[in-house]
Order: sequence, then structure tokens, then C-alpha cells
Amino acid sequence: MKALKNIFNIALIFLLISINAKAQKIYFCEDYTTDGDPIGAGAVWNIKPEGGLVYVLYQNGSTKINQDKLYLYIDKLTDSKYTYVDVKTLTPDKTKTWYVYDCAFYDKGDYRITIKDAQYKELAKEYTTIKFKTTTTETDPTSEYDYYLYSSVKTGTGINSSTGVLEDEATSFLIDTQKGSYIVFKIDNGTKKIGSEGLIVDIWRKNPKGDYDEFIETKEYDIESTYSWVYFKYTFYNPGDYKFSVYNKNSNWINTAYVTIKKK
Repeated sequence: MKALKNIFNIALIFLLISINAKAQKIYFCEDYTTDGDPIGAGAVWNIKPEGGLVYVLYQNGSTKINQDKLYLYIDKLTDSKYTYVDVKTLTPDKTKTWYVYDCAFYDKGDYRITIKDAQYKELAKEYTTIKFKTTTTETDPTSEYDYYLYSSVKTGTGINSSTGVLEDEATSFLIDTQKGSYIVFKIDNGTKKIGSEGLIVDIWRKNPKGDYDEFIETKEYDIESTYSWVYFKYTFYNPGDYKFSVYNKNSNWINTAYVTIKKK
């Protein structure tokens, strides 16, 4: 009976550790409450070309941050790899379960933010996309101006080809790994037409370390340039977490979508 009790206690400890580890999370937000909750959280941020600030909010679950230091690593996606940009040393308040850093960005692109403890153990990791605001009247999607500032890429199991309404819109899907199952990707450019006769889509899968660095393939799709929204279908055969980076025919980035594929 004592052995069973010890096994139960050990299992309970590991369960509590697991629950707390899962609760560790990073948010990108425009503000935060006095209790450390994010306000206006999001994954895509528009900044001025000369630079801008975004709050990086780290939550340590229900556990106070008992560390003298934390390290915030900033990496940028360059040539299909996340490369080091900077590291910031943070001094947390040990009476709190969260910490906020006002992070400055000076270049657009895809970024990875990682929080590590004083022993350089990874605590949390998250991704964000930085885009440039523009005050010009530029309407040329082939230029370097941010023509796709208000674009989005959303996913579902189907789409009404007349109205553009997605069926079962979600970011996580169950698939038949034997036959394969397709997902619909809808690219919406708001009030502007897509302005390109083709799409280039780079597809990546997340590795066990949490990085989207497993390249799957590049797909190209012919589309109608005069519409403000278009869509394509992609068939999955393997489960995993995927990143779809969507570009126009001139390789100008439009937006990025993340999907989780699970086996039925």
C-alpha cells in the first residue's frame, strides 16, 4: 500500500509539473492588465517603417517567477532559417507570475521569441509577424510597399465559391492519413483586389524542438487577379503542425497561416 501511495504521489507531482509547463506562454499584445493578462493580443503587428514597439508578455502559469534573470531571445526568419538578432536580459519581479517587455522591431518579417531562465532552459516560445504601415496611396502590388497590409489567410474544410464563406473554419483538422484529406486556404485582401495572377506558397512543418524548419515543398497556384479574395486546396497525408507562407507571383509576401493536422 505504501508503494502504491508513493507511485501515486510521484505521478501527481509529474502531472502538476506538466500542467504548469503547459501554462507557460508568450503573448504579443498592445497592452496588459495589472494581473498580467494580455489586452489586444495578436500574431501580426503593423509598425512604422522607422520602427515600432510591441509588448511581449510572458506568463509563468500559476507559479511565481523565482529567477534572478530571464533571457528574451529574438530570432528572424532569413533564407528559410531563424537567425539570431538579439538577446535581452530581464529582471523579473519574484512576487509575480508574469513579466512584460516592450520589444522594439525595426524590420518587417517573421520573428521567433524565446524566453529562457537563468540556466538558459527554454520556458516558452512563440512566433509573430511584423509588417510596415504605409501612409502613401501606393496601390501597386508589385512594388515594395505593403499592398497586403490588411490581408489574411484563413482555413476551413470547404468554401462557398460564390460568397467566399469558409465551411468549418478552424486551425486544427482531422485527416484520413491513408486517403489524404484536403484543407481550403482562403486569401483575403480586404477591399483591395489580389492584384496577382499567381500565388507562391512555401510549406514548412514544425520539428520536435518547436521550430518550423522542416521544409515540405513549394506550391504555385494560378488565380484571378481582379478578385479581393481567392482560395486554394492542399491535401495532407501526415499529421503535424504546418506553416504556410503565401506570396504573390512577384514573391511579395502576403501573409502566413498556421494549421495543426491530426490523424482521425
